[in-house]
Amino acid sequence: MQSNRPPFRLNFIDPAYAEMPWFFQRLLNTLGAIGLAAPYLTVLIPCFAAVWGADQLQALFGSAAYGAVSALMSMIRTGAVIFGIEMLFTTYSTRHEWEEVVRRIIRETCEEILQQWPR
Repeated sequence: MQSNRPPFRLNFIDPAYAEMPWFFQRLLNTLGAIGLAAPYLTVLIPCFAAVWGADQLQALFGSAAYGAVSALMSMIRTGAVIFGIEMLFTTYSTRHEWEEVVRRIIRETCEEILQQWPR
């Protein structure tokens, strides 16, 4: 089944498990892709929320105490962006280790599915 497909980076199913039903193959490939994206999203979403929250607070309190609040919100935004960039570099440098973990989990799941699946 899979031997006819070209190699694809987000294909986590080993060709040895080609007899597994297509539904499980798609499900496991989707979960693998989500597993690879999860570390990046856990870094980006809080940083985006911090920058957005600082902008909203600056817009809310900007006219009342312009200098101090504006400077504080600018520092929060700058810190969140720098922290986000640094964490993305760290996450990117460990991506091979994380990909090996995701592929091992998918391989073990394939073995469990095939053990229970009638042939």
